[in-house]
Amino acid sequence: MTEKNSHAAPLLFVYGTLMSHADNEFAEMLAEHARKISSATFQGKMYRVLQAQRPFVYPAVVASDQAADLIHGEIYQLSSSDLFGTLDDYEACGPNSPQPHEYRRQMVQVRDANDQPLRAHIYLYARCTDGLEVITSGRFDPPGAEF
Repeated sequence: MTEKNSHAAPLLFVYGTLMSHADNEFAEMLAEHARKISSATFQGKMYRVLQAQRPFVYPAVVASDQAADLIHGEIYQLSSSDLFGTLDDYEACGPNSPQPHEYRRQMVQVRDANDQPLRAHIYLYARCTDGLEVITSGRFDPPGAEF
């Protein structure tokens, strides 16, 4: 089957603090400047991250070749690729972010709610996952979490 992406504007797959249920200024900015297209999945593995300098838990995703490893998220069509500057800074991979970057933005294949393949940007974790707790459900929705 051929991947499709008939959208002129870039697509972004989100799986954590940028999802529509998140309560933070960056999720609100995304909702204001992008259109949520569908729920979607990505073949990857999810981890729970808690760092001393950040007062909340957030997810880290890396690609996986295991079919059972699925990340559940949402696909957005951005109004402009200019949004990536703000999003890259938020995801700690912008030009002013400390090295080594925590995430990297990459184009990957995701599957929409109809199991159709799409090419979309995703923020993948760029650091070592040793010692991080695996979130086996592939869903990031901690009870009572404040983003």
